[in-house]
Amino acid sequence: MKMEKRIYGILGISSIMSNWNADFSGEPKSISNGRIFGSDKAFKYPMKKMWENQGEKVLYIKSLKVDKGALIPKTLKERYEQLFPEKNLIKIQKQ
Repeated sequence: MKMEKRIYGILGISSIMSNWNADFSGEPKSISNGRIFGSDKAFKYPMKKMWENQGEKVLYIKSLKVDKGALIPKTLKERYEQLFPEKNLIKIQKQ
């Protein structure tokens, strides 16, 4: 099978008064020779957050809950149950 159609595009984000691609030291991520690069992981978060703000269901994004007065991350199971409240998933799969 020969691919004859191509799609090209560009994506950009705006980071005001922040460094969206920082490592743990607060500096931009770089490789051993000092060349700075943009991480795909750092780029995925603003896209997921945008979709979530637009009302889309985004499963794999950090979400928090209050437990004993502290904020803790939800498990993937808890996040799934928040987005898809149907309790009997086996029943849905058989339909």
